[in-house]
Amino acid sequence: MDEATEFILDFQIPQGPTGPTGPNPPMCYVDYNTSNNTNRLSIKNTNIFHSNGEFATNNNELVVNSGTYEITFCGKIEVSGDFKNNIMVSLQESLGGGYSQPIDGMTITLPSGTACMHFSETRILNFTNTTDIVVIITNQNASPVTVSMGTLILRKIL
Repeated sequence: MDEATEFILDFQIPQGPTGPTGPNPPMCYVDYNTSNNTNRLSIKNTNIFHSNGEFATNNNELVVNSGTYEITFCGKIEVSGDFKNNIMVSLQESLGGGYSQPIDGMTITLPSGTACMHFSETRILNFTNTTDIVVIITNQNASPVTVSMGTLILRKIL
C-alpha cells in the first residue's frame, strides 16, 4: 500500500535569555605584535564591536571604561637557551610615567627550564574606573624571550 502522507512541522525554536547587555555585547579584540626580546608588547591590530565608547587605544595601551568584563588573554612564550628565573607575561594597569601594576589573576608564568609554552587565561574582572591596559614581559635572565600570537579579548557583561 503506497499512500502519500503530508506532514506539517509547526514549532518554534526556543531562544535563551540575551544576557545583561543584550544580544550583542560590546567586545574588543586586540592582536599584539611578536616581541623581540622587549619588555612590553605593542598593539598590532584592534577590532571593536558594538561599542558605545567602552574601548579605545592610546600609545599602545588599550583604554577600557569602567564596568565588568570577561577577559581572555592568550599567546605563546618561547625562550632561546637556558634560564634560571621564571619569565612572566602579564596584563597590567598603566599608572603613567612608565609605571604599571599587574591586573589580578592575569599573570602567566613560564617556569624555569621550559622552552616553549602556549597560554590562555580567562577571568571576570571589574574596573571601577577607566583603565589603561598594557602587556608587560618580565625577564631577569640573559636568554632572549619571544612572545607571539598574543591576543586579548574583552566582552562587557555588566
